[in-house]
Amino acid sequence: SSTEIKGLIDQLQKGIQTMYDLTPNDSAYFNEASLFEINWKEIFFGSHYSTLKDIKNKYDPFKLFVVAEGVGSDDWDKELTCR
Repeated sequence: SSTEIKGLIDQLQKGIQTMYDLTPNDSAYFNEASLFEINWKEIFFGSHYSTLKDIKNKYDPFKLFVVAEGVGSDDWDKELTCR
């Protein structure tokens, strides 16, 4: 059920938070990441996110290219449907 799935996601995020607490200032890349990263912009892109989003907006003004937890995906919902 959706309640069970939400519970599992919450459990996963608690585990991720524990890892963050154990390894502050660590990072990840897509091949080792979870779609449920708590702070994915910082973890994947660090301080470069806003610059990368400006570049994406310049070269993809119609927002045709989207990936879950990728630059610009905050403009989309979890089903990758434009908000």
